[in-house]
Amino acid sequence: HLALDGGEDGIYPYRKIIAQIAKLPRNRQQLLGFEIGDEQGEQVAELIRQLPESSEVEVLQDMNGRDRYVFGCI
Repeated sequence: HLALDGGEDGIYPYRKIIAQIAKLPRNRQQLLGFEIGDEQGEQVAELIRQLPESSEVEVLQDMNGRDRYVFGCI
């Protein structure tokens, strides 16, 4: 159900997952990646950028040129 109901703005599941990730201990840099809806790229990228020590956050497009993935190093 969580994957199908994105909440009011469509990115609630990403907020919830990223909030959980923020609580995890990290002793080295890790790659975080999400598949997204084609209008969610910058919103999800900004959530990742708000994580401590985030870097290299990038929105990638699919074969049709639509935003489809967000990756970031944390």
